[in-house]
Amino acid sequence: MKKPSLILCLGAVAATGAAQPPSPSATTRPKPPKLEWHGAFSSVAKPRSLVAADAAAWKRLWIKDIGTSAPASVDFKKYVAAAVFLGQKPTGGYDVLFSTVPAAGKRGTVIGYREKKPSHGAFVIESLTQPYAIRLYPKPRGKVSIRKLP
Repeated sequence: MKKPSLILCLGAVAATGAAQPPSPSATTRPKPPKLEWHGAFSSVAKPRSLVAADAAAWKRLWIKDIGTSAPASVDFKKYVAAAVFLGQKPTGGYDVLFSTVPAAGKRGTVIGYREKKPSHGAFVIESLTQPYAIRLYPKPRGKVSIRKLP
């Protein structure tokens, strides 16, 4: 009696496809690039922003301003990187919120951002911080600038 139940059980596993490998198309799809990075500590003590439009500027941004190697290679034929440094802050809880769609105009493309401040009474790290954010955008035509929004 035990043999039929074992065969039935193996047949059920085979019928569900649990023992089959994933299809080739599921494993070969290119992974989309990570588009945004945030951090509380950088080496930038005064507020500033910059645009990295090539691999050399991308590497320099990470090594000089963040203090680590670049986390990924970027196809700068397709993307441009916007970096905003908020400068030194008295506590944690600060962040950069980028606009999702840059504004294109006659003088080029403007990438907007807002500074997020900790809410009153929020629990934050009681340490000096230097918050930053870096975001990749599809490469526009012409000049790219970064502007703080009200």
